[in-house]
Amino acid sequence: MLDAGRQWPGRIGAALGLTLTGQILQLAALAVTMLTITAVLRGKPLCLYQWCLHVEQSRLVFALVEICAGLGLIAAGGITLIGKLVTISLVRKYETYCALRVMTRFSEGYPNIDSSNSSSVATQEKSLVVAITKDVRYCGRALLELLLAMPSAVIAVTALAVLMGLYPAPSIAVVFVLSGFFPAYAWVNRRGANSMMDIERTARADTLARQIALQRLLRISVAPGSASSWVRRAVEQPHAAEHLRAYEARLQSPHISIFLGSVQLATVLVVVVVFFGARMLSGGGLDGGTAWKYVLALMYFLGSLRSLGKHGTNLVIFHSSFSRYLTLLHSMQPNQTKEKDAAFQEETPVELRIDRSPPGSIDRVPLLPGQLIAVISPLPLTRVSLADIVRSLFHGNPSLQRRVLNSAAIVGSQYPPTDGSLAESLGFVDSTESSEEPKEYPAESIEALRRELCETLPWNPAEPIDSKRWKQIDSRTRFLFAFLAALEKKPKWLFLEPEEFQAMEEERRERIVSLCRNCVILPVYDQPPDTLPDGMGRYFAVLSKERVEFLGRQCEYSRIRMPDGKS
Repeated sequence: MLDAGRQWPGRIGAALGLTLTGQILQLAALAVTMLTITAVLRGKPLCLYQWCLHVEQSRLVFALVEICAGLGLIAAGGITLIGKLVTISLVRKYETYCALRVMTRFSEGYPNIDSSNSSSVATQEKSLVVAITKDVRYCGRALLELLLAMPSAVIAVTALAVLMGLYPAPSIAVVFVLSGFFPAYAWVNRRGANSMMDIERTARADTLARQIALQRLLRISVAPGSASSWVRRAVEQPHAAEHLRAYEARLQSPHISIFLGSVQLATVLVVVVVFFGARMLSGGGLDGGTAWKYVLALMYFLGSLRSLGKHGTNLVIFHSSFSRYLTLLHSMQPNQTKEKDAAFQEETPVELRIDRSPPGSIDRVPLLPGQLIAVISPLPLTRVSLADIVRSLFHGNPSLQRRVLNSAAIVGSQYPPTDGSLAESLGFVDSTESSEEPKEYPAESIEALRRELCETLPWNPAEPIDSKRWKQIDSRTRFLFAFLAALEKKPKWLFLEPEEFQAMEEERRERIVSLCRNCVILPVYDQPPDTLPDGMGRYFAVLSKERVEFLGRQCEYSRIRMPDGKS
């Protein structure tokens, strides 16, 4: 609520104001109707503040008053509808804002989720997909429930104040009766939330089991009837049963809430009727107008409580998605530009270290600008897995991990370096006009490589590039384009996909390394290579999911290879 309030305070105020205005106008119209009927029954005029209308004497006046009350109810419904439409438009805007915020934060940095399983890349990529689809949808739904609950809360508090002012004794009894139902409602809400989480947890296994059964059924050569036994086992397997039980519990929750509401209403009515009856039988008397007001306030009070219960149940159900979204959002640290967060400073040398090195391993390797060191990781190099790789490289040093991520770049041939043109990503307008180059890199070599690459393109580099055009370029040229685009960001840590880099001629590799005099170059293998060429650095590091497990010299790589294929 606060998150959306900072973005659209005026719209939220308008939505709440319109909804409350509609509710107040509806209450006023109903009150006028009931007071008019009471006045006619008593044979007295209808007095509203200083004005008195003789509704008991004129049918025309009575009809006009009721018509005005009816028009008031219609106006109240229209104003309430406008408030709901404004609320729904806010939900749409907030959903778009949440999706854009995740994507923007991802474009500014790298997800920093600590994953301890071997499929962390797939898990985190799935988390991103879920975050920008289902989770942002439920964030919008959570905002909708909050906005709809606030007018109900205001009405409930106001109605309770009116009840206490009219007849305190039964009102206190009603409050005590209602408070006794809170544990039951809490149980229903918790059951609904747990069932929703169980549905999400078992949905994939249930779907996969049924898909496998269907694929097998489509490919069998026997009559379908003979396969009925294993088909039944596939459909009724434990995951499917658990999934359906959770789905059944989710469907039951609203009906249980309705039942509790019915019991609650019956109990409250008994309390109020007993009080009024006892008052009349004891000779205390009962004012009809006051009783009407009490009943009307009680109706609004109970209706608001039911509405709050429904919105509260939905909020509990959506809480898991909203929490997952916030966790993912907070895990994405945008790049910092402050000097204190520079990822590499000459006065603070960075080293790769092993606390307890195995036999044959080096204890530490300094990481200097322009140095190239091969990294063998259990994870493939992607924007999602980079944080895990950095965490393993610098285990136990969160500050350094953050600083490395803040000035890191990834070079590969899979994706276009920009959503605009190659000219934009390379920092110049076209293939013949160069921009001023950063002082850290030799401008002549970069410009020569730019021209060499742009001459191979079948289109103007200033034209927009999409994935189709990108795939028309051979993989080695794509790698070099991505490399030049990464240099424009002035990285201090350059992580490379090693296949294309290792396959280059030694002269081309040396040329690339010469352009990286102010950054550390780390080719990242997700499988131990058969050999490490001389141009792949003097040292190599073998990572586990948590830390550096081995540091060795490139010249010793083949000698220390183990039978299981690991270094």
